[in-house]
Amino acid sequence: MKQKLALARALVHEPAVLFVDEPTAGLDPTAAQAIRQFVTDIVRRDGRTVFMTSHNLNEVEQMCSRIAILQSGHLYAMGTIADLRRRIESPQLAIFVNQPAELSALAVQVKALPFVLNCEINGDHLLVQLAKEVPPTGLWEALAHSGIAIDEIKKVGMSLEEMYLDIVSKAEKVDDEPGSDRST
Repeated sequence: MKQKLALARALVHEPAVLFVDEPTAGLDPTAAQAIRQFVTDIVRRDGRTVFMTSHNLNEVEQMCSRIAILQSGHLYAMGTIADLRRRIESPQLAIFVNQPAELSALAVQVKALPFVLNCEINGDHLLVQLAKEVPPTGLWEALAHSGIAIDEIKKVGMSLEEMYLDIVSKAEKVDDEPGSDRST
């Protein structure tokens, strides 16, 4: 109730810009969904700007159109989730086959392709990571010539949490390098 009351108090004066910190922390799933929907509605309906801080990256991914990744006072990335994905992520595909017993044979063929960075069996499918700059047409040709019946191919994207961890871990490696202005 305190979370709901705090949000209501913040909106009484109809501010053009609203700052919220962990707006659904401590709420049950029904109340959290109602708050998420309410905040999303005031942005769409009223054109208000809402700045949200949260450690719950799943919630950020659901609610926010633009994000900034901050840690220890440093801004490491900013943009839409799609922008961040394009900037840091190599294309990943999940490949499902008719006969799961054939996954090992297909994995060997796919791993041999020069534009495949990684290929691993992940349960009932192959998870294939392609080089960023390579269109997947070469992969389609290899799959067609493999002789293995393919059921489905899905593009797989990183979650915001995975992107955050990738960005922050790379930044920490740079910060730890000798001569870095943040290595103290």
